[in-house]
Amino acid sequence: MGKMGMVHCEWEYEPGKSSQTAKYAKDAKRTTNRSKDVEDRATNGSIHLSSDTNRETIAFIAGCVILFFRVISAFRGSLTGRFRMKHLLLRWCVPTMLWLLTASAGFGNAQSTNLTFVYVHGFGGEKADPQFCVNMREFLAEAKIPARVANYPWDSVEVDVLKAGASWRESERRADEESQRFASTVIDKYEQSQTPYVLVGFSVGSRVVLGALEARKGQLKSLQAVYFLGSAMARDTSLPKDVLPPGMRITNYHSPLRDKVHKTAFSFMSGLPAGGEVGYDDDLVFENYAVSCTHAYKGVGVHIDYSQLAVAIGYIELFKKGIIIPGRLNFNLGSRVGEGDIWWNKVLQVSATVRGKRMPVVIEQSNMRADYFRALVIKKDGSRKRIARGRNLHAIFRFLKVDSLNTSDS
Repeated sequence: MGKMGMVHCEWEYEPGKSSQTAKYAKDAKRTTNRSKDVEDRATNGSIHLSSDTNRETIAFIAGCVILFFRVISAFRGSLTGRFRMKHLLLRWCVPTMLWLLTASAGFGNAQSTNLTFVYVHGFGGEKADPQFCVNMREFLAEAKIPARVANYPWDSVEVDVLKAGASWRESERRADEESQRFASTVIDKYEQSQTPYVLVGFSVGSRVVLGALEARKGQLKSLQAVYFLGSAMARDTSLPKDVLPPGMRITNYHSPLRDKVHKTAFSFMSGLPAGGEVGYDDDLVFENYAVSCTHAYKGVGVHIDYSQLAVAIGYIELFKKGIIIPGRLNFNLGSRVGEGDIWWNKVLQVSATVRGKRMPVVIEQSNMRADYFRALVIKKDGSRKRIARGRNLHAIFRFLKVDSLNTSDS
């Protein structure tokens, strides 16, 4: 078996680089002889912030220095008593403090969080740098959020076309074994250090995550969320109700139309459809959302695989931590829209305020543009009306007056 354990995805934020291009392109500069500086920052889970952040920091410090010298010069002048204090406040302190607040607003965008996203890949052998990690770190770097992205490589068996059935059964066996290692090396680490973490399992990697969760029943105090992408377990799979923290369900993104791997292979080998195709039956443990994603990342052309969901997951988990990425809505006419099964991913349902009333609103992500979202009200007759859209999900949340993303509220 190959080398087991967790390594952090490496990245270096490049100012001026188009994030949309970077999201869907392998970094050609990534080599085994990276500089020690980059390796250290990757191991520590940090990112190199853009020069914009450095400029904002310098501006803030410069403002403090200017305010200090203005105060000193005012007191050294000829003004005396109350008039001197009034002059100081009106002419120097108030304008300077307003300028400082403006300068520090940009500085505050580089919000700090010790949140860690842990990704577990699926079938097909060890994955050194999965596309989900690439997309997530690009999203965090562009937003200047120094969260961690960790890839957990494990030997999930190389695909043998002539022995697909045997390879699949061996992969399931290894996943069950790996779940114990994952629990001890990943979950225990973050629980002991009280570090907030999010688990994301793709394909048979979800089996690793599920087994590890069950092994640490009642000990998941720092776990923030669990996501399954194209999960390769039978639809009747479940967990004891007291394994997850109170109020938490596993968010399961399943693809009933585009996931041909599950549609053609999984049912044949297991006898039941996969939860990653049709959703899971136990809605007390799972919260199912239908997406329009392919199972495999092709590396060329338009990518509509599960890895693009990194952007939506990033927005959701940062919002839950109280971290808001500044942005605006696009103009919206409030028009009726179609079902969206082909080109849209249903990523979340929230409790929102619409025309003064609280009601459920569905959030969808475009699978052609991972950073484009829309909010829909679905009426009793099934008709769907778009009430907001834009390239910043947090702006949509603010518009809808979303207070919490707790699933019990929606």
